[in-house]
Formats: sequence, structure tokens, C-alpha cells
Amino acid sequence: HHLDVPWRPSDVEQQEGRILRQGNQNESVHIFRYLTESTFDAYMWQILENKQKFIGQVMTSKSPARSCEDTDEVSLKYAEVKALASGNPLIMEKTELDMQVSKLQLMKASHTSRHYQLEDLLLKTYPKQISQTSALISGLEKDQDTVNANFPADTEHFKVTIAGKEYRDRKEAGTAIIAACAGLKAVHSGGTIGEYAGFSMQVQFDSFTQNFNLTLKGEISHMTEVGTDPSGNITRINHALGNIKTKIESAKQRLQDLQNQITEARAELNRPFSHEEELS
Repeated sequence: HHLDVPWRPSDVEQQEGRILRQGNQNESVHIFRYLTESTFDAYMWQILENKQKFIGQVMTSKSPARSCEDTDEVSLKYAEVKALASGNPLIMEKTELDMQVSKLQLMKASHTSRHYQLEDLLLKTYPKQISQTSALISGLEKDQDTVNANFPADTEHFKVTIAGKEYRDRKEAGTAIIAACAGLKAVHSGGTIGEYAGFSMQVQFDSFTQNFNLTLKGEISHMTEVGTDPSGNITRINHALGNIKTKIESAKQRLQDLQNQITEARAELNRPFSHEEELS
């Protein structure tokens, strides 16, 4: 039960905070405010409302000067009480209309902001992403052609060149890869160590994971790790090249998704603010 009108919004918050704090076992409560019509109460609630507006603007990250100086929830509550205390039903009606206008203005500002965002996506972001994805698909398809032309039908019968020497045994080839990496690690360097199925093999030491990353370089880079198992390294390389088809499918799906997003963005951009007539 509030018998008086506090001087600061924090005093109202402190009073009602007593029913919100830990230990309150009531599931619901009633808050009573006692007002006298056509008295100084209306002015006091107006003072509280104005103070709360300033506080709400400072304490939030919104842009009150443009779109939402009157949409602070607490200050609207104070405005309602002020209108009730005035004893004039027209003031209560105006307060309700002001609240509705503020709400619609905020919705329109959000709608306009979304339009700017969509325009930016259509002019810059989507075209750039489509160009990058198209280039990726083109590179992957060329790499797939290289795989089709050079990848051994039987992965047990293959050849790989490491440090200028040709290997046809999986274990020997894997051991040579590990040795080449160890040599580069000793001089704190990375570089090209050989060639396999039309792709150059480059390694780089990752100081964070303490592992060597192996890159099969064609039109696009295809990465895998160098493990401690010699035969397993050849399996990893074969898997990286065999995964190119999956990458092409994913990239094509990504391109289709971008086209769909462009269509949806254009449709949304053409939709006007649905509450424009009500706001006017």
C-alpha cells in the first residue's frame, strides 16, 4: 500500500522490491496506490515520469533521441498514474494514445532499420558471398577433375613423391612424410614436401596443437593432419581428396541458399510497414 508519492523513481523501485526479493512466499501480490484527484499528486507523478524518462535513456543502449524516449516501461506506468490522479478522462485517453504512438514509432523504426540492413545485404554481402561460393565451386570441380585423372583406382597401388623420391609402399611413404615434417620442425619452418595425385603437398607446424598440418594444394587447399602412424597418413590424404565431392555438393547447396535468401530479402524489402495507417 503506497500512501505517498516518492520523490525519486528509485524510491518506488525500493518499495516494490520488498515483494520481489528472496523469501517472499506469495505467488501473486496486489499493489495499491492511493491518490486524490485534482491535487498536487498529479504533478508529483509527472515529475517522477520525467525523471524516469531521463534515467531510462541513460541506462539503456537504445537511441532515445530518435525513436524511443517515451517507451520506457516504468515511465509509462508513472504516466498512467499521473493521468488517473488528474481526474480528467481526456488526459487518461491522451496518455493511452501517447503510449500506443510510441510503441508504433518504435516498431516503425525497427522496420526501417531492417530495410537498411536488407539493402546492405542485397548490395554488398550477398553478391560477395555468391562470388566467393561460385569461385569455390569452380576450384573444387577442377580439383575433382584432377582427382579423377590421377587418383589410383586401387589405393594400395599408388605412387607419391616425397623430397624428390618416389614411393609406392604405404608404410614407406607415410614414414617419409613423417621424416620430412621432422626435418622442417627442426629448422622451425614449413614448406612443400612432395606431390601426390596431381596435388602438391605442403606442411606447416601448428605450435598450438603441436601437430603438423598437411595441405594438398590444387585450385583449392585441402587440409589434413600428419599422424604418427605411417600407413594412416596415406589413408588421411586419400580421405581428404575423396571428400572433394562432398565439398562440391555443400558449396552448391550454399549457393542455392544464398539465391533463396536474396529472393526472400527482396520480397521483405517490398513489404511496407503494416501499421502505417494506424500510426498516421
